Amino acid sequence: LSGASGLNSMVPGDEQVAGQVRSAYEGAHAAGAAGSALGALVHHAARASRAVRSLAGWDGGGHSVAARAVDLVSRVHGPLSTKRVTVVGAGQMGRAVIERLRHFGLADLTVLTRTPRAGRSWDAVERPVSGLPAAVAASDIVFTCTSAPAALITLESVRPALSARAGEPLCL
Repeated sequence: LSGASGLNSMVPGDEQVAGQVRSAYEGAHAAGAAGSALGALVHHAARASRAVRSLAGWDGGGHSVAARAVDLVSRVHGPLSTKRVTVVGAGQMGRAVIERLRHFGLADLTVLTRTPRAGRSWDAVERPVSGLPAAVAASDIVFTCTSAPAALITLESVRPALSARAGEPLCL
């Protein structure tokens, strides 16, 4: 129950954990691999998670790795509304970062994805991930939110962008 409540997470009370537990159960149920005992356990875990979040005062949002990362960058680099930000990845974590960035009134956002699609609801310039070097050079802050097996951003790939910035800081 402590795991399902996010108590064992990198960010205590991580709100994404309950969703992951629910998704795993739904997948097992759809595959016919979840019996009534597992269903009761997942229901109990969901109730425990809500109780923990309520008792700890974590039910106001902002308790996820994505939210904490954006909050930290905001504290270190000042108002995000004036920054040029790139988010690499449009999966669950990337969407969570984008949502939190919007909380800070961000206006200049680029999203790099493997499969760019028109009409997504995040009001950003969307480009293929192959545009990473140019996006890094044009950004003040870059969040990488992918499950890539290797680093997408390396010192060698960033070096040209750093020399073109004329001393302007770059947060990766």
